[in-house]
Amino acid sequence: MNAVTSAMYKIKLKKKTRMVVSGIAIAVASIYAIAISYDLGRAEIFSFFTSSVLLILAIMAIAIGAVFTLKMAARLIRILARKL
Repeated sequence: MNAVTSAMYKIKLKKKTRMVVSGIAIAVASIYAIAISYDLGRAEIFSFFTSSVLLILAIMAIAIGAVFTLKMAARLIRILARKL
């Protein structure tokens, strides 16, 4: 166990929360490693980070819309089935 993981266990975070925090830490470390290895400027890193966040937000919006659509369709089918 490394220091970050043991610190998370001391704080008593839920498993999903620990997974999210770990994922974000890995993403930040990866972006930092890319920036150092390719000698990228601050503007390029900001542009990369912004586009990555926008892509993730777009994917989340599509997923939320799909779930909403499926739930509404299921509710409509239930309502129509009761009336028949």
